[in-house]
Amino acid sequence: SSGINAEWPLRPGVTGIVFLRDDTMVSAGRDKVLNQWDLDEGRVKVTLPVFETLEGLAVINDLVVTCGDKGILRKWDFKKQSCVGEQEPLPLKREYVQIMNFEQSKMIAVTFDQNVMIFDNNFKLEKNLIGFNDEIIDVKRGFGDHIVMATNSEQIRLVHKDTLATTILTGHTSTILAVDTTCDGEILA
Repeated sequence: SSGINAEWPLRPGVTGIVFLRDDTMVSAGRDKVLNQWDLDEGRVKVTLPVFETLEGLAVINDLVVTCGDKGILRKWDFKKQSCVGEQEPLPLKREYVQIMNFEQSKMIAVTFDQNVMIFDNNFKLEKNLIGFNDEIIDVKRGFGDHIVMATNSEQIRLVHKDTLATTILTGHTSTILAVDTTCDGEILA
């Protein structure tokens, strides 16, 4: 691109921009579309409707990954002008607020409740780092290499004692007030 034009007609509510190449940028926002920009010409080349308010963008292997208000990560291919993959719904609905590239074929998604989640290129969750635990009501050591926590919610959190990677166990319908493990660490209650 020959220079910067600060007067491009970006729409209000732009929440993410990424560069596909030096001459191509993608913008997204609350208008529920992805726009592919030709930076040399300063105009939109392709507009893809995504049917959800978008909060963030990343680029993985020439595909644009979006996170939005529906709580599903999606991959978009501008050459095919379509969605070419999406995350299977997680047991606990997530409200993503941002996504970014991490290493060559991984991405980090940040959730509204301050979790940092690391996914591979196929949206397989590799690590979940809990950012907000509210009130920790009960905590026990055990269950393998994990610490077990009840945190004023319906979920139990298993935190790996060395890596701090977290697994959230779902299924309860009311706040968990106590947790424990058997002496051998094989059973969690």
